[in-house]
Amino acid sequence: MSGTVAREYLRVSFDASGRERSPEEQHADNQRAAERHGWKLGPAYRDIGSASRYARKTREEYTRLISDLESGRFNASILILWEASRGSRRLSEWVRLIELCEERGIKIFVTSDHKLYDPADPRDRRILQEDGIDSEWEAAKISKRTRRAAQARAREGRPGPGHAPYGYRRVYDPATGRLVGQEPDPVEAPIVREIYQRLKAGHSLRSIARDLTARGIYTRTWTTAKGKVRGGQPFTEATLRTIALNRANIGERVHDPGRKKNSYLTDAAVITPAAWPPIIDRATWSAVYRILTAPERRTSRSARARHWLARIAVCDECDGPMAARKRHDMTEWIYVCHNATHSAVLYDELNSYAEAVLLGYLSREDVAQQLTAEPVDVDELGAIEAEIARIEADIDALADKLLTGGAAARRLVDRALPKLEAELAAAKARKEELTAPSRLRGLIEPGKDVKRRWKATPLEVRREIAKVVFVPDLLGELRIVKGPLRDPITQRVAWRRS
Repeated sequence: MSGTVAREYLRVSFDASGRERSPEEQHADNQRAAERHGWKLGPAYRDIGSASRYARKTREEYTRLISDLESGRFNASILILWEASRGSRRLSEWVRLIELCEERGIKIFVTSDHKLYDPADPRDRRILQEDGIDSEWEAAKISKRTRRAAQARAREGRPGPGHAPYGYRRVYDPATGRLVGQEPDPVEAPIVREIYQRLKAGHSLRSIARDLTARGIYTRTWTTAKGKVRGGQPFTEATLRTIALNRANIGERVHDPGRKKNSYLTDAAVITPAAWPPIIDRATWSAVYRILTAPERRTSRSARARHWLARIAVCDECDGPMAARKRHDMTEWIYVCHNATHSAVLYDELNSYAEAVLLGYLSREDVAQQLTAEPVDVDELGAIEAEIARIEADIDALADKLLTGGAAARRLVDRALPKLEAELAAAKARKEELTAPSRLRGLIEPGKDVKRRWKATPLEVRREIAKVVFVPDLLGELRIVKGPLRDPITQRVAWRRS
């Protein structure tokens, strides 16, 4: 067969242990076999990734191989595989490959078998088909073992495979190199804490992302299996949201095999206490979670807001919101009724006047006590405390079963305990909410020194403070009265109070 052209398909599943045969090693073996038979090697197809039916990533080079076989662009008479499983561990794909080779008169050489197979020969075809069945069966066994191992890691609170979440770093045994656990990263963890504190204080995701970029703080970099450097990009709103909603930051391990990337948890999700220390306390995480998942949250509008009182001040004529815009001659800014221009007021004058009234109000000692008091819904708090006591009693009962029962009791505890612990954590978080300071919680601390703190407060937080305070049951609703633009500001503003 001197002068015969052969082409290789090289594939390896990424394996950090190094036990997999690399594409280079496969190529070296294939090349020696080709030289012995006098074959000339054409361009190779190369993939890194799983070939089983459980794989999620498409093998681009395998797709190109099939396309070339279908279109007649393969331009060789022999396909070389280091072993049959390198082709595919999915039986339907493997059978399709055999059929295409038969249709095009292409033989398949399996280097590890030292044999050239002819798909048109019934005996050879049967051997290749049996290899495909064996490969798929082996892949199924591997997948089952992997799922069991993942469930065991989750029950024990150990980290899963892949990269550590942002804010943590992996810890390995120096002697064996095996993964031991993870711990807060000394560089990333403080950034994660800052993200939580700023979100809790009312900062928008966009402003935090913009500030981190201005300070030269970017996402983590890492090297892929193919040697490519990834990451090192500016933080986006989506990235920050993912970090803030990650339960790993409060020391919880989530196992949700049916969940897709960046989607909500499914009903099958199991949450267990993690073996690693938390970065942030549960009360802060819960507060940020409520902010980011609130149904009424409208991040696009609040992130774009550039004017303090826009859509907060109200037209006294029609109850419509006031919008900020420049006058027709473009000489100065004004707030104007958004619905029908019933009223308008000078922009700077309203801002200055409302700010003076607001800060004077927040500086009062009686107001500071009112807005930072710990409101308690006695009925709900009592119900939550009863719920906590019930769940703790159920957990104690499970512990008794574990002490007196056998393997069946252990299985019962393994199924029921994670759910009870998740319910207990949620109930305790709700109790913290009910007993935490309200109204201006996390936005600004009222008191005599509020004017100094106000100067350092970002615009989006100032808007949140105005939304809290400019309401009828507190300082009053800020309403703009119809009248001449240049009239004194005190004549143009009315405060509607309960």
